Parts: sequence; structure tokens; C-alpha cells
Amino acid sequence: MQQIKTNISKKSKLVIALVALAMVAVSCGGSPPQQKVTLKIWKPFVDSENMSVIIQEYRKVNPNVTIEYTKKNIETYEQDLLNAFAAGSGPDI
Repeated sequence: MQQIKTNISKKSKLVIALVALAMVAVSCGGSPPQQKVTLKIWKPFVDSENMSVIIQEYRKVNPNVTIEYTKKNIETYEQDLLNAFAAGSGPDI
């Protein structure tokens, strides 16, 4: 029987790690925060219209949360993330 190897690229590993980190961060909550909170979101896709709807619905449930949404170029997204995290200024999600 032949062994099948799966080759996961560095980019895929980074995306998986970021999604897992975001899930952990979101699950640590409880009740909505009483103080003002700002979340930075970077997304490397062009579906800004869908994202706007998601953000509006989230704000209805969490009025104390401000979301700073930045649409990023898919070709430079990974490097932008690495540079931002190295500088301590990356997105929250």
C-alpha cells in the first residue's frame, strides 16, 4: 500500500494557526464587554459588501465594540501580517 503524503504549505499553516488563535480569543469571552473595545480586522478578499453586513450585525449585538476593517491585497497579505506582528501592531482578527 502506498503512503500518501500531504504537503501543507507555510501559508496554509499560518492561516490555520491564525484561525485557531481567533477562535480561542473569541471563545474566551462571556458577557459582552461594558467598556469600549476596538477590534482590528484584516481580510485579503474583495467581499467588502458581505463583511459590512457581518460587522453591522455584530455591532447590533455588541454596541461597545468598534471594528476597524481593512481589506488587504491577497498577494502581500502574508508578508503584511508577519511585518505587523513583528512590530506589535497586527490585527486582532
